[in-house]
Amino acid sequence: MVDYQNHKCIERAKLADKIDALKPELQIKDRIDAWNGISYYFIILEVYDCLNNKKIGVFRTTSKPYTYVQTKCRRWIKDGFQHGNFDIVSNGFEEALLSWNAKGTKRKEILEDNLKYFYVKKMVKDKNKLWDIAREILKNAINNKYDDIERNSYIKPDNRWKAEELVYKYVKKYIKQIM
Repeated sequence: MVDYQNHKCIERAKLADKIDALKPELQIKDRIDAWNGISYYFIILEVYDCLNNKKIGVFRTTSKPYTYVQTKCRRWIKDGFQHGNFDIVSNGFEEALLSWNAKGTKRKEILEDNLKYFYVKKMVKDKNKLWDIAREILKNAINNKYDDIERNSYIKPDNRWKAEELVYKYVKKYIKQIM
């Protein structure tokens, strides 16, 4: 078996193969084959630039899509659109967001007025294939294969007080603990 590690080709037996050879009664290979993988959400963000051209970005996460988008948008509002986008596969997504800077539009308004998102859930066994899956999803999104999926938008209320936000956060945390 050949594994790629640190960009060097190293021949070695996988740990599962070694354990299976030593303890066949554990049936490690059968368990690995029966495993579905890790649940990943591929979040597809659609944004319109200042010329009304749609651009798409695909992000991946194991957390809930709504929470991920809210956190990402809060970070963009605070730190700028190029902050924290190391995991994106896109066709000009960042450029579309930045195109609004020349018009003097606030970041929050850009996100609320021009951003829509949806997600696709995939079970992934091999983390090395995450980029390939994201590229395939981007290609499908560009070719309108996800038109039947409902879109969500980012909205952050203007009149939300910090105390309300803290109460919401603590109640949410408390409910998770008791359930």
